[in-house]
Amino acid sequence: MIENNLYEERTGKYIIIKDNILSCIDYLNFILTKIGALFNSPRLCSLSWGLAIKRHNFSTKIKKKNILILYRSLGIEDFNYFTENDKKKLSMFVLPRSQIKAIFEIYFGTRKDHTLRDDSYVTNDEKIELTKKKYRIFLEKTLNYLNLKYNFTTIIGFNFQFYAERELHTAAQNKNIKFICLHKESLIFPGELIAYKKMLKKLGKYTGEKILVYNEYIRKAIVSSKFIKPKKIKSIGMPRADFYYDKKNKNIINKKKKIFLILIINTKRNIFFIKKDRNIQNKLKLKIQDIIWDNLAKKTIENILKFAKKNKNIDFLFKVKNPIENNNQLKEIFLDQLIHDNSLDNCRVISNINTGTLIRYADLVIGFNSTAVVESLIFNKNVIVPIFGIKKNIIKNFTLNLGKTVFYPKNYQEFKVLLQKASDNKLLKKNKKNIIKKLAKAYVGNHDGNSTSRLLKEI
Repeated sequence: MIENNLYEERTGKYIIIKDNILSCIDYLNFILTKIGALFNSPRLCSLSWGLAIKRHNFSTKIKKKNILILYRSLGIEDFNYFTENDKKKLSMFVLPRSQIKAIFEIYFGTRKDHTLRDDSYVTNDEKIELTKKKYRIFLEKTLNYLNLKYNFTTIIGFNFQFYAERELHTAAQNKNIKFICLHKESLIFPGELIAYKKMLKKLGKYTGEKILVYNEYIRKAIVSSKFIKPKKIKSIGMPRADFYYDKKNKNIINKKKKIFLILIINTKRNIFFIKKDRNIQNKLKLKIQDIIWDNLAKKTIENILKFAKKNKNIDFLFKVKNPIENNNQLKEIFLDQLIHDNSLDNCRVISNINTGTLIRYADLVIGFNSTAVVESLIFNKNVIVPIFGIKKNIIKNFTLNLGKTVFYPKNYQEFKVLLQKASDNKLLKKNKKNIIKKLAKAYVGNHDGNSTSRLLKEI
């Protein structure tokens, strides 16, 4: 069995009951916010937001500098590495993003009722523009009431594209609250760049205080689209990657078994920017199916599970972003075999444990097109990146360029050999520090372990 002290899951009757009660409270809170918006009562919405803030930040005290963070799972990890001295100077309060969307839906309806999208916010529809204005004014009034208690100086979001939050950028600024976006979407591949810039032009102009990004590549792409003035966007690196520099030379004790960490592949991540752009598809001689990674993900999982059955001395951890709530979700990531196959008791799906912690304890990391692969290299981990059947031009234009720092199995047999070598302690990739440093700077922007300090200066 997997070491419970390290990989404890939220199980047990008491914890399940507690989680269900909290979910009910969150839902009632969501409904209260909707009622407040429906009856045009910013005071009631601010009360509901206050209840949500109290529920998620029960012991946090109001200080001279208070920051409101719109919750997003990986984004929130970037705020986990402030020193105790830093924490004395400010307080951070989390608010579920669903609280913003609750008000948005009263004004605009559900997704099928409007044309606003994360990749298209500009419109010539006068009715929509008027509704945007009304929505923005309501948010301003809600913030006004909320700040009578909390005196927020800053609001932090994690993606400037989220359509339900766009008017909040302006509303906050109008109430002298800085809206800062710590934009966590840092991977734009060469084949996506033109389409990405086109998409940015459909978003209008950024109206918040500033945007912070992880790397220079994404900063330059955003600046070139004129979405924001150059002086209002900065590259600070990935703050949560500070963890790797802090821990990479520290020994791990009391580890009883080998751990293979599998980062579940986001199979449709690459189609977002270019699915509607036929010109780019033709230029790259590309079919959309070429960059949907379903087959790669399925075959990777199948081969790992076969290996896991024969290697009980290894724990296999499958890392997902969000909790698995039903069997259909397991099926979607090709892990439905875990439901009925008792021989796979050394396999576990993990969602609620920090990725950095999992990487630190892993003997091998298997992933594809994820910054966590680069983060694993910072930790000097052996990394396997499967590329079964992917064409060379697709690899060049739509995958991370990691050179010779990782193992690239081109077929199932090569993959099996690499897994066996890792099991036998015979897999070793000696990477030069300067090469890893260049990759870290290029993709996560953090090559020195000081991104948290840079973040603190900007907020």
